[in-house]
Amino acid sequence: MMKKRNSRVSVVIPAFNESKTIRKVVTAVMKAKNVDEIVVVDDGSTDGTSKNIEDLNIKIIRHTENKGKGEAIKTGIKNSIGKIILFLDADLENITSTKIEALIEPLLKNRADFVKASFKRPKGRGRITEFTVKPILKFLFPEMRFEQPIGGQFATKREFLEGIEIERNWGTDIGIFLDAIKWKLRIKEIYIGKLRHKKRPDEDLVSTAEDVVKTIFKKTGILKKIKIRKVRR
Repeated sequence: MMKKRNSRVSVVIPAFNESKTIRKVVTAVMKAKNVDEIVVVDDGSTDGTSKNIEDLNIKIIRHTENKGKGEAIKTGIKNSIGKIILFLDADLENITSTKIEALIEPLLKNRADFVKASFKRPKGRGRITEFTVKPILKFLFPEMRFEQPIGGQFATKREFLEGIEIERNWGTDIGIFLDAIKWKLRIKEIYIGKLRHKKRPDEDLVSTAEDVVKTIFKKTGILKKIKIRKVRR
């Protein structure tokens, strides 16, 4: 997809070994209205992820090694030109142009500064969100209620993204979200129906949960307080 000089919306798709679904995601974005640019960041894939979309005339940036989602997001920001950037996971099995348009619209109409996707998960999914993240956020921010605080489907403004520190591990998404709260952005959660991701092994979920909790503690200042107490002891 060719860039427009005054492009308004870029879609950035970080991808690591997602050859089975990457084409579905990209073609759905290509059908969406108001998207000016698509940037796929292949984060060191070894399964031919990039080859599956080379014929689609979009921008593909390749990392020579796997650097983590946060680094892929930073690469996407650096190599895109939209004032608004929508991030999508590369393993979405049923993303549609309608769902994509719903996430962009509030920003285009200046009704929000940060939009997150809310969606229905398959049964048995979302354990980190329900049993770890939500209880912690409810304690820290009792006035706020969000269904998918760590989801990778979100859109926001470039100026915000360029002004924050982006985590490189699995805490990337929650870190950006907490910075949006800190910046007092107008945050809107949009329900887009059912959304299916690739199922991840339980051992991966453990490391993800650890990264997410660490990032929450870091962004809210709790981690710093814990370190200070340890030093004093």
